[in-house]
Amino acid sequence: MAVAGRAFLSLVMLAGFYVLALAQFAAGLALAVWVASITTGFIGTKIGVAVFIGTVWAVGYGTWKALRDDAAGPHPPLSARVDAIMAAPESSDLIDRTPAAGLVTDLGAAGRALQARAMQTGGAVVLPWDEFLAATSTADLQEQSDAMLRSFSRAVGHPVPDAGAVLDLIAAGHLDELAGPLFPDATRREARTRFAAPLETLLRLAAVRSGVARWQHSWTGPTRLLDLFGARLDLSTAADLACDPATLPTARRQLHARGVDVTTARHVRRRVGTEHAGILADITTAVVDGSRADVLILSHGLLLMPGMPRYKTGMARYRMRRWLAEGDARQLAATPGSRFIPFEEIAAAERTTKLRFRWTLTFHDGTVMELRNGPQSEQHANAEAAFTEAMRDATT
Repeated sequence: MAVAGRAFLSLVMLAGFYVLALAQFAAGLALAVWVASITTGFIGTKIGVAVFIGTVWAVGYGTWKALRDDAAGPHPPLSARVDAIMAAPESSDLIDRTPAAGLVTDLGAAGRALQARAMQTGGAVVLPWDEFLAATSTADLQEQSDAMLRSFSRAVGHPVPDAGAVLDLIAAGHLDELAGPLFPDATRREARTRFAAPLETLLRLAAVRSGVARWQHSWTGPTRLLDLFGARLDLSTAADLACDPATLPTARRQLHARGVDVTTARHVRRRVGTEHAGILADITTAVVDGSRADVLILSHGLLLMPGMPRYKTGMARYRMRRWLAEGDARQLAATPGSRFIPFEEIAAAERTTKLRFRWTLTFHDGTVMELRNGPQSEQHANAEAAFTEAMRDATT
């Protein structure tokens, strides 16, 4: 192994010499061209050729001398080293299967110290792995439930505070109003049938909040939601029954028997914020309802920033490019005069002309907003295509 290591090192050194020679050859050529370019006529050409030949000779001589010194040194010739590698027997050393963690006296303490230095938690609670997965899975359920409850609130025209209120609306005959926005391409009958899946999500959240379900982590499969007996929690039957006012009382009795309080699946986030939003593109000095504004297209909404005066257009463009490269949407949304518009609040978006960037946005509350390019507007990161795609996704 020692012979092989020395031979490998020699090969690396030899390759390094040749790479160095090639690099200096190129440098000599570039130097010769430059010398010829700053001189004129036949004399200049001769000087350039002389510089090139001198550089190549110096590099070649230096490389030859280094190789000669290597051959005359304490190491055997390169051919002998290669022969030694080929003749060397296979290594019989046993593989050391001792865990690498044994090299660190207290791996847990070292990991926590590294975590404290490398991660900025921002006040977040640090949890053990199993508790972390349970918390994130529940947060995901809550986020899905909040999105549905916001949709239901817009559909019926008043707040829908929890899953219990959803069941009350179904009992009152409002299932079509609830299901329609979730499945805009489906018929009413199809929407009613498909509504059981999102309803089950609400019921699963209610089971977790009621304390009758727990999360089980697996390294080989998805995280599963289990009941108190360790079996997979299946609320699909109750969700199917709840989608029909005639069988809804049966669904309520089943849920009550399993300890599920549907009112615990509450609406927490009544409006989408800019947390964790990415900045996709932007339009500088756009005109929004007649006023200048910079428009940031986020991953789930539009952020309107107060525009700068006309004589500061250059500064506005620089500011926008900086925001696009390193801006934090949450911090920008806290700027006085800014306005965040979640995509889910946009009911319709119409482009009023194909010649210019000019749109009319209609919101679910009936208000209308006009947005267009101004004479000094500048788009970054293909903003027009990003805006068009966002409007299509928001209104279909």
